[in-house]
Amino acid sequence: MSSHMIHKLGIVLLFVVSCVLAARDQPSILTYKDGVFCSPVERNKNIDKAYVELHATKEVIDKRIPGLIFHYPDIVNFSSVPILEVYTQLYANNKDHLYKQMLTDDGKFKLDAAEGYSVDDSKYWSGVIDKDIKFAVPTSGIYCVYVAPDQEKPFDFSLPIKFQNHFGNLNYTEYLIYSQLKYVIALAIVLFAALFNYILRFKVGKDFQNMDSISVISKAIVFLILTPFIAVYIFDWFVLLLRNNFEASYQTSFVLSVLRFFSRLGDSLYNAFTSYAVLLFSMGYGVIYYHNGNSQHYRLFPQESMKKITALFFLYLVVVVLYCLSLQSTSSNHLVGVQHNTPNGTFSSVVAALVSLFGLSFYILSVIFYFKTKKTIAAFPPASDAESTDKIVSAFRKSFFVILVLPIITGFLAGVIAGIFLVNAAGNVPDFPQHTDRDLVYQSALTVAAFENSFKGVVLPIVWSNWLYFFALIISIFFIWIKDNNGLIVDHNANDPIEYADVPNFDISDGEDEEDIRV
Repeated sequence: MSSHMIHKLGIVLLFVVSCVLAARDQPSILTYKDGVFCSPVERNKNIDKAYVELHATKEVIDKRIPGLIFHYPDIVNFSSVPILEVYTQLYANNKDHLYKQMLTDDGKFKLDAAEGYSVDDSKYWSGVIDKDIKFAVPTSGIYCVYVAPDQEKPFDFSLPIKFQNHFGNLNYTEYLIYSQLKYVIALAIVLFAALFNYILRFKVGKDFQNMDSISVISKAIVFLILTPFIAVYIFDWFVLLLRNNFEASYQTSFVLSVLRFFSRLGDSLYNAFTSYAVLLFSMGYGVIYYHNGNSQHYRLFPQESMKKITALFFLYLVVVVLYCLSLQSTSSNHLVGVQHNTPNGTFSSVVAALVSLFGLSFYILSVIFYFKTKKTIAAFPPASDAESTDKIVSAFRKSFFVILVLPIITGFLAGVIAGIFLVNAAGNVPDFPQHTDRDLVYQSALTVAAFENSFKGVVLPIVWSNWLYFFALIISIFFIWIKDNNGLIVDHNANDPIEYADVPNFDISDGEDEEDIRV
């Protein structure tokens, strides 16, 4: 393909992908204002399990509304069926112009073959929706439903569409995640068992009275990070299981909506908490500070800083809750290729921006405080073990790399892998003539075809990169602090246990720089 063609393909790709993904949370229902819906439908060898079904309501039957169901990349075969981008714009604003282009005199869709192409009747359905219509999809792919209600006599109607995949009711994006969650949960449980067993091997005792022999960070990694991760993901998997079996694409169950809300909320709150935990760590919590002022190994965390950061964290949580509530109440008129500027949608966008701003702020603060804490550690008075300070600095530096740099690397690698799949998919689509009056049709069909072929290869590398980074973080941080950083581990059975009796006496007031450090 020429560079000009690639450029246009990229533009259409961004449009279509954003349109398809925007519809994943919305019921698949058509109305007089929204006359198109597209969704991926996955089929296996059992042809009865994958289909598109139109549930004809009384008003739809009475008005005899024409409809069309087809595999979107096959749009190149038709001479008069408009592409998705054109259809969504004209249906909402200029039905007269749209209908003159695509309908016959008797109000049916024009399905004549384009020059050089043929139309296969088995690959689409078209006709008047005067009963429930069930169209078994011949191949996996993105299928679109177009309708053309009478524009001379506008009327309200509701046409539910069921996009049924061979695996169930979830959309393909959610199913890909759902299908992998069982492996992630199993891996997390095994990791928890292994790390917990490692902790027990430090002879903390059955009554756990000697848990102070384990570094604060290592305990936090297992009990405050890994444990809630398992709980959140088990709940996510359970909600997806219920939705896959009991909630069709056009349905909205109150119970499942509530469960879905708490699933989203749990994910968001957990992400916020991990950002908070990383910031506290960067400020020295578990490294040189602790919340208990009586600890012989740590000095008391600066209380003023703790209050400010905790207040910022709770404000972050409030914004997260508002965002999840806004998603729950967003209008269902947000369909493929159509976006209405509703108050809920505007509010959701504003709150989403605030959530992103908080996430970015916690990241930047973590980087800033990392360097401040590193200077503070370097200024500590010599301990009984001359190498202990160096070990703490080394462990802190390694942890910083794992927490703040490694995700950038894994994200980049995931992007490269996804890009390779996308390029290969684009290379496997048909070649169409260039610089013709059907150039936009070819571009739109090529884009969706490439999207279909690469969807799994794009989604899975991205989600698995996040999970693999998480597990790498858990394992790395745990062993960095429980094994390498001997300065913060007190083995009471050792002949020469390391003590930091002078740590609580090392006084640094809030906001002081390293020049003002005093002993």
